[in-house]
Amino acid sequence: MIKKFFIIIVIIIVAWLFLRFVVGGPEDAWLCTTDGWVKHGAPSSPMPTEQCLKECALFNPDNCHDECVVCPPCSACSSISCQTQEFCGSMGIDKTWYENIQNQISSFSDCAAAGNAVMESYPRKCQTPDGQQFTEDIGNELEKIDLIRINNPRPNQKVSSPIKIEGEARGYWFFEADFPIKLVDDHGNLISQGIANAQGEWMTEDFVPFTAELEFFDVSASNGRLILEKDNPSDLPENADQLIIPVDF
Repeated sequence: MIKKFFIIIVIIIVAWLFLRFVVGGPEDAWLCTTDGWVKHGAPSSPMPTEQCLKECALFNPDNCHDECVVCPPCSACSSISCQTQEFCGSMGIDKTWYENIQNQISSFSDCAAAGNAVMESYPRKCQTPDGQQFTEDIGNELEKIDLIRINNPRPNQKVSSPIKIEGEARGYWFFEADFPIKLVDDHGNLISQGIANAQGEWMTEDFVPFTAELEFFDVSASNGRLILEKDNPSDLPENADQLIIPVDF
């Protein structure tokens, strides 16, 4: 009986040691995070007195010291940054994360999502540490700005049904006080279509306000394009024109 009891005690101790040091991770310690020194477990030593992340506070992968690695956005940091390897490891991030992300960058949205510097120009530009630059897609808004302007939705704005569309266009963009609009997904498939109506006298060369509303069902695509077509009753190609606005769903 005593032998069985002893064996049970040994099994419990071994299980506890396994959970504590194999599953539970490294020894109890103080971890340096963007919020300062944080307890990991129950460290017996007092909180370190040296400055936490003094050399690793700002993100610049070229300046990350050996004891720091590149970390992704998290609840403690608003963008990727140089952090201690222990801090990144506590979130399940290894040292190859940043390299893998950089290798996947092929667009402005990829570049911005990776936490790279974004220049607040229009359109915005994003640059990777190795010098690659990506420009945000805003459709052909700048090209058509003297013919038609849109106030809502703006390029790359997230939209849901119904979309309330507002803007202004030259009078000759209309015919009989309206012009057609349509919404397509990123493959050009039609999602919805409708009519924009002039909110004033349209027989002018000046800008005339317009409004429209498009309803649509749930779509599987993550982004698409809102197309505002110049009304072209003649159907002649030389009279056709359109404003293209990229949107997110």
